[in-house]
Formats: sequence, structure tokens, C-alpha cells
Amino acid sequence: QYPDSKSYVQAYRAVASAIRKHDPKILLFSDTEHGFPRKIGPAMNNPEVASLVDAYCVHTVGSPSENVRQVHAEITGKLPPRPWFQNEYEYLTGGATPDRCLNTVQHIMNSFQLADNPTWFWIHALKPLKNAEASGYSLGFWKSLIEEPKPSTAADFRRWPTGPVFTKLPPSFKEFEMISAKRSNPNAPGIAYNFIVNQPVTVHLLVEDHSDLQLENGWEKTQLIATWGGSKDLVFKRKFPAGTIKIPAASGKAAAHLAFVEPSNAATFKPQIGINLPIEIRSEAIVLEEMAAAIEPGHWIFNPYNWNAVGSFVKRMPWDCVAVDVKETKYDAEGRIFAFKKPNGKMTVVVSNRSAKERTFDIATGLGEGAWKGFRYTPEEAGEGTMGVPVGETSGVSIKLVLPPQSWEFWEQQ
Repeated sequence: QYPDSKSYVQAYRAVASAIRKHDPKILLFSDTEHGFPRKIGPAMNNPEVASLVDAYCVHTVGSPSENVRQVHAEITGKLPPRPWFQNEYEYLTGGATPDRCLNTVQHIMNSFQLADNPTWFWIHALKPLKNAEASGYSLGFWKSLIEEPKPSTAADFRRWPTGPVFTKLPPSFKEFEMISAKRSNPNAPGIAYNFIVNQPVTVHLLVEDHSDLQLENGWEKTQLIATWGGSKDLVFKRKFPAGTIKIPAASGKAAAHLAFVEPSNAATFKPQIGINLPIEIRSEAIVLEEMAAAIEPGHWIFNPYNWNAVGSFVKRMPWDCVAVDVKETKYDAEGRIFAFKKPNGKMTVVVSNRSAKERTFDIATGLGEGAWKGFRYTPEEAGEGTMGVPVGETSGVSIKLVLPPQSWEFWEQQ
């Protein structure tokens, strides 16, 4: 380990010098960590060290796609000019979701289009299904050949994931979605968390009955109670519009507050976890368990929300493509655009729509009359062999598109 920049630079300088002497064509990249300039940064004013650094790597770790612009501005503003790229993308806490899928897509697009990154890494290929972080970390799940004890199931109504089963719960709550915070240490204070809903809802909040109980204004206490593991929960409720719902932290060492979400339209209700939050949506956890049950020992399956995002570029963007400059009339964080030229000289335009509404694009290609063929991806659908779903052809000097919510498309010059 490197306790400070000086020790890191000492090791880097020795190894990089030997590699440079062995073969000058080998790319040497150096670490700046999450915050920069760390590690190599303080030594970049030394010409001898700087001559051994061809590129920087940054640990962005599941960051929002808009973070790319911030990192690019900061690293180019504080360090001598070098290409940079992230080398550790995954979602550290919480599972894969449609929202995160689109975030990954747009992080890839922005990295190449806005920050001139020469490459992009997803760090974990497969994770074992029993692994707590498998959903957020992996592109796929594998099942061990070693027989394992049957784990606790999300189908049971548990106070927190893997926690005690309720001994008493209002019957109507079993018809609602349950969103709970993970709790690895029962003695630690319950965390605050948030989630996203696509319609107005009523949240029924289960709060452990403690003398130091505190809730912000707006929560209405009901006469309902729930019991589990020798403890009792009081129930509060509150109406929320569509959007982000913030659940407050529990007081003291009480279990994190548990949300049962009553939708206004159950048929179209779809809650989502935000980015990097250690919480679980019960219905999604059950689906993952069902997937696990279908895998034979020694086999694996894709993790669609992560793989569809990464795999679309793996399949549609050959090695050694070159990003092409794009002029945007109005920058839109929810609707991104990325253009690249393949080694065969043909152009591809990628567009994304992260919003909950249709999004139109009118793209002047600057290439004159031409024919283009489109392929669509969504968090749930990547087409046969992850090649996307064909969405037709267009021709002319511009590409006019209408993308459905939470989708992205590759339009390839013919």
C-alpha cells in the first residue's frame, strides 16, 4: 500500500522507468485516485516523473454520468495535459436498476464524447449470486458447484434484507411495494435513504418504537403497528408526488425506517433506487432470487441492467474507433449524443433518452445524402446477441428520431 504520494511516486518511478527502457511503445498510466491530484499528481511538476506518465486513471466508481464533465475540467485544470480514463466502474451499494442502466450508457457516451477518454472499463465481469453486492457490481451472475445452504428469501416479509421476519404486519401492506435499507450492523444507526417513484404514492413508514423517536413534519401517525424479533414498529403515513422520496434517518440505534409504498396506479407503478444507495426493492429482489433458482450449478447468466448498457457498446463499437466532434444547440443531460468513426471509415451516431418522456433528435450529419440503419436498446431488451432491436432505416442529410423513455439507439452509416 502507498500511505502517501511520495511512496507511490517512488514505486511508480522505479517500475515505469524499467518498462520504458524495455519497450517505449508500452502505454504507462498513473493513478490519481478519486480526488486529484493525489498519488502521481504532486510529482507531475518533476520533468523526469512526468516523462513516465502517458495517461491518468481516475476511480469514478458508479458516479453520475454528468460527473464526467466535472472530472475532466478538474483534472485538466490541475495536472499537465494527458489523456485520462476511469478504470473502476461499478455500483458499490444497491442493485442494478433501469435508472442505473441509462446512467452507465450516458457515462460511456460522455467519457468518449466530452472528455476524450481513450478507453472505458467496467471492472467486474461475473459475481456469485450469493454475493451481497453482485447486482450492482457485475455484468453477470454465476452459481457455485459447491452446494450451499438455502439463503433467506425476500419473499418473506423481513424487517430488513436478511433480517427477522415480521410476526405481525397489517394485511394490506402485503399488497404494496416494500423498500428497505440494508443493515449489516444491528448496533449502527439506521440510515437515511431515497428512492424514485413514477406516480403519486402514499408511503406507510414503519418506525421502531424508541423513546428518542423523531420524524420531520408531514408524517401522520396511524393506529397500526407491526412486530418483529421482540421489537415493535409504529406506522406513519404521508402522500408524495411523483419524483424522489427521501426517507429520514432513524434516531439512535433504531433499525432504518421501512417504507411500504401504496401506488395510485398499481398497473403502471415502477419504483427505482437512485445511485449508490444500500437499499432493496422487494419485488426486484424476488426476481433476482427466481433467476438464481433457474441457474444450474457451475453456470452463469447475464445481469441485464448492467450488461445491456456495456454490451451495447461492446457489440456496436469496434476496437479503435475514433470519437467525432459534435456541436449541440442545447446541452441536455437527459438526452445525450455521441458520434464515432469505425476503422472502416463508416460513422455511427449514438443517442440516449434517460427521461420519462419521448425525446426527439434532429441531427445534421454534415455528410451529405446518406443511408442510416438504427438499433434500439432498453434496460430490459438488447436484441439477439446484444445487437439491439432493429428500428428501421432513414436517409438524407439529417437523422430525425423519436426515442421512447429510457432507451438508447445506435444509428450506423450504410
